[in-house]
Amino acid sequence: MEGAAGRWQLRLHRASLTLQASRCTSQRGTTMPTASPSILSFARTLEPSHMLMFSAPTMASTVSEMVPVTIREEPLRGLNATSKTPLEKRDQAILQVVESSELAPGHEALVLRGRLLIKNRYATPQTCSESGFLRLHAEVLEQVKGADAGIAELGTRYAIQIACGMLGWRNFLTADRHRVMVELGSEQLDFDNLLRDEAQPFSLDTASYEAHRRTLQTLAGWIADALLRETGHGTMLRLQARYMLGLGARVYPSQEWPSDDQKRASQRRWPGGEGVTRMLAKLRLPNGELQAIVNDRKAGNTLRQIDTWYPDARPNRPIAVEPYGANSHEARAWRRTTGSMKEIIERLARSGGQTLSREDRLFYTALCIRGGVFGGGEE
Repeated sequence: MEGAAGRWQLRLHRASLTLQASRCTSQRGTTMPTASPSILSFARTLEPSHMLMFSAPTMASTVSEMVPVTIREEPLRGLNATSKTPLEKRDQAILQVVESSELAPGHEALVLRGRLLIKNRYATPQTCSESGFLRLHAEVLEQVKGADAGIAELGTRYAIQIACGMLGWRNFLTADRHRVMVELGSEQLDFDNLLRDEAQPFSLDTASYEAHRRTLQTLAGWIADALLRETGHGTMLRLQARYMLGLGARVYPSQEWPSDDQKRASQRRWPGGEGVTRMLAKLRLPNGELQAIVNDRKAGNTLRQIDTWYPDARPNRPIAVEPYGANSHEARAWRRTTGSMKEIIERLARSGGQTLSREDRLFYTALCIRGGVFGGGEE
């Protein structure tokens, strides 16, 4: 019995020494592993409003000369175009209703007006199921803010997205020229027909941005300062983008998915058809008319199209910052396995921040700024 007790005491002593050694190693800078959080959530740091759409006579028109872009229903007679359509029905007409909008008669310019609120909500998660992960999250952000100069780079990328008029989406693509104005308090920045550099979209060291370099740096500084601010009500930027589309031009608001009730209501208004098949984003005005908008989700998606760190990235093809690098235009997830938010969280929890590259840290921070519910563990 005494021999067994002695061996047991020896084991306890060795275990104690091992624990002390591991604590000493941790104090010397080696990150202790923690469980990967099954839930990790953040509120949105970039909070855009709906971008209201107005029709203007010219690019230089005043606010008093603008009128809201309205939405109307338009019945169409089309043909089946899908491969699943039976052969005997491919020449049959389809009666459908779509919503459309255009500039007012005699007007040539489209104007988008809205705001962007920037409030630091990425530094502290709203929910984290593993308290030990909070320290690792703080360590990553500390490196991004310090040695990586990552907040300055993210501010520059967001600034270029705004200044180049990307908020207009398809309207930007069909415009002859554009102009973007950004206001902070009494200060105003003006970007006249700034086009994004196709080869190096987020580098200010290009000829494309030479004429606007100082103004871009100012806007990037406003955004970076707001991202670094830890207290207060945030920073509100007032945005206005103008696009020269031409007389009678079609306008492209955000699209929305029609509900069954909306389809049935449309069928009652237009008997004999399939009901409304394309709905546009809109707000109801006091006079009952429907004003076209680029909704806040679409505007937010524009701002976060800054990811050039994804695997096999193409320098001139940034994608939206998404947990799995999803790109609906290509029907592909560029971060399906390697480099996904889930994989980065698990790697961070398992081995610490030293296993993340600078690109990993910037993507992680940008996704925390985007907001959402993430997790690395099994649910």
